[in-house]
Amino acid sequence: MLTRTRNPFDALYDLRSEFDRIFQEFAPEARSLLPGRALVARAFPLMNLHESDEALVIEAELPGFTLDEIELSLLGRELTIQGRHEMAQERDGDAQRTERPSLSFSRTITLPYEVNPDRVEARLTDGILRVTMPKAESARARRIQVRGE
Repeated sequence: MLTRTRNPFDALYDLRSEFDRIFQEFAPEARSLLPGRALVARAFPLMNLHESDEALVIEAELPGFTLDEIELSLLGRELTIQGRHEMAQERDGDAQRTERPSLSFSRTITLPYEVNPDRVEARLTDGILRVTMPKAESARARRIQVRGE
């Protein structure tokens, strides 16, 4: 007797198709947020993390933000960048188009190792936040002398 078994992943594919249909019906632009689509939702702000022998450096894109709208905090190996940007409301007449909404965000990243919190520096220049975090002594490479007998 030949029996046919259903692939257990078929149910997941069916569910995915149903979600696609719902997103298409209610919010066509939301389809781009589903995995496997050309456009992908990204975290905000976009940032790069690189290191030198002495420090970790994070560069984050924050166009339009001022110093007063950004807050940084460091707890152990977790750096949190928070911000709130309020767009000025038009006072004369009715708004005909509003595409630049107010924005608030919070993003926490885990650093690969401890940094010296007393020496962290942050600068905002041309919409780029640059945070320089010197490595803690315990995170720095040390040269070990090899001795013979």
